[in-house]
Amino acid sequence: MLTFVALALGYSIGSFPTAFLLVKRKAGTDIRSVGSGNVGGYNAYTVTGSKSVGALVIAFDAAKGLAVALAAWAVAPADFLLQAAAIVGVILGHNYPLWLKFKGGRGLATALGAMFGVGHFLGVAWIGSWLVLYRLRKDILRANVLATIFSLAAVWIAPQSFVQFFMIRDVDTVEYAALVTVLDVLFLVSHRDAIKAWNTGAA
Repeated sequence: MLTFVALALGYSIGSFPTAFLLVKRKAGTDIRSVGSGNVGGYNAYTVTGSKSVGALVIAFDAAKGLAVALAAWAVAPADFLLQAAAIVGVILGHNYPLWLKFKGGRGLATALGAMFGVGHFLGVAWIGSWLVLYRLRKDILRANVLATIFSLAAVWIAPQSFVQFFMIRDVDTVEYAALVTVLDVLFLVSHRDAIKAWNTGAA
């Protein structure tokens, strides 16, 4: 029951539409109807032409993920499943917000922020590989997808002692890897439009 409550509360907080509100205020337009239609930091920057707006969206989205993760940990310090449910909930809320007819963002900033409330392995693996991949291809969405695949492989292949080195709380390595797998699947689903475009040669 508490796990379901954590999932629901995480969803509620995650569904706060940061990009929608900031773009509406800055440009007076619905971010869902312009650019890629994605309700996230990159599209907020694309639509407004403002790096500060894009950065603010990313910061707020990461902060809501981190806040949910830390709150769940504080409520049940020994229950990683409760924290994991809250983290999945906050990402689902960000990606599929009820208030925006379930059209939200891709969940990257929110998830990375949330996972810093568990351990730094995903953040280090994802961000590190993204920087290399973006430098090679200069394609943000392609770097997103490939960094997601790399981080998924890394969390299962890396020695458990190495993964544990990055943890900030006591959590079983396999349970952590399982959570990373769920999050990476959500990442890939949220990028399905870009993946489809590449496969059809449209991008």
